[in-house]
Amino acid sequence: MKIYCEIPDDRKGPREEEKEREARRKDRKSVEKNARIEKDSDKPIIISPAQFWKKTGKHMSEFGLDAKSIDDRAKFETIVRGIVEGNQELLKGLQWRGQDEPVTAYIKGKDVVLVNSKNEFITILKKVLIMRGLRTKECAKFIYFFEEVQKAAGRCNKVFFLDFGECKDIEANGVLLDDLFGWLVPTSKASEFEKQFLKREPLDAWDDYLVWAIPSYEGQTLTVEFEQ
Repeated sequence: MKIYCEIPDDRKGPREEEKEREARRKDRKSVEKNARIEKDSDKPIIISPAQFWKKTGKHMSEFGLDAKSIDDRAKFETIVRGIVEGNQELLKGLQWRGQDEPVTAYIKGKDVVLVNSKNEFITILKKVLIMRGLRTKECAKFIYFFEEVQKAAGRCNKVFFLDFGECKDIEANGVLLDDLFGWLVPTSKASEFEKQFLKREPLDAWDDYLVWAIPSYEGQTLTVEFEQ
């Protein structure tokens, strides 16, 4: 997860920024319109052996299975079908990398199976990873907000570093926050902070730079303010 971004000095003109904002608005509206939650499905999953073993071989060890074992492969296919048939939550209309059409996520506990519009198997993954690849209504909102946080930091010649605790909350709980907590560091000191930050060294000396990035809306216009 990229946790900060330094905004370059050569900013785009107002018209280019407006075009980008309009493109993002259309993208978010499309995601919000298409994403929906259901509880179950009677449609059986279609498994192509080539696609199945290409994507699942590396995940079998997570279930204590050996990808080289024929018996374990059969067990793993049973696990995948069990996730689909016994799903506790079904998400439709989601965008997934490499797929031209919206995908469906079958979720059972901490496991997720993705299928395409024909209900053909795409991949299997853990639930926390769904945050990194799927763009639900909430995820699209978060991505847009974080982009605006980056821009707001750049306008005051600073870099925003997201607190590790925020990252853990997002991954562990599957929720997205309305505001973000982290360090707003002057660009001149960003390199020094980054070294300590990535090594997870004590950051008490940087407490004066801790801020909340808070969104506010006026109509459809989003602005970001930093508060200590």
